[in-house]
Amino acid sequence: MTRLITLTTLCLMIGSLARAHDGGHGPVVLASVQEARTIGRDVDVILKVTGLDPDHVVRIDGFLVDGAQPAALPAPVAVMFARDAILQTRLRFHDTPPGIFTLAIDFGPDGQGGVVVMPTHAPTDGKDRK
Repeated sequence: MTRLITLTTLCLMIGSLARAHDGGHGPVVLASVQEARTIGRDVDVILKVTGLDPDHVVRIDGFLVDGAQPAALPAPVAVMFARDAILQTRLRFHDTPPGIFTLAIDFGPDGQGGVVVMPTHAPTDGKDRK
């Protein structure tokens, strides 16, 4: 019996999202990879983003990865305080996807932040194994 294991990586987005004008220094979102699977040159990613700042709504426009086509969302997603946004995207790589990479989350006017992705390989018989 084969078991598919997905590693979850957490990343606190600070950097450009901290609002220096009002002294904000804490993270405004928490992003975690819920699942990432490689299928050929594609990597399907499910990402959970949680709002941490009660005074800031974060906009997510899409995702960028070196060596892959940019992945825009059909419409921007707003992440509010104490709310989760579950986002799915398919990344199309120009060559074989790497075993580990940084997924840049495009926060629109707030800049970008990254989360590490370590995809597993999907079963080749087309069935999920447990």
